[in-house]
Amino acid sequence: RLTEAFRVFGEDVRPLLQIHDQIIVEAREGLEWEVAAVMQHEMENATPLSVPVRAEPDVAMTWAEL
Repeated sequence: RLTEAFRVFGEDVRPLLQIHDQIIVEAREGLEWEVAAVMQHEMENATPLSVPVRAEPDVAMTWAEL
């Protein structure tokens, strides 16, 4: 579902790496928080559960800043 959600951004967003429950993507400058919001929505609503799932997106220029 996340890959499908990224299609609206075209080539401005590119998934780079997934480590367990963390996903790192590259996004064109200026789209970072919009992409983060889409990712948060998709991750929190991936499947119906009896308990809420929370995702906490963050934005940085480098991996070291995360």
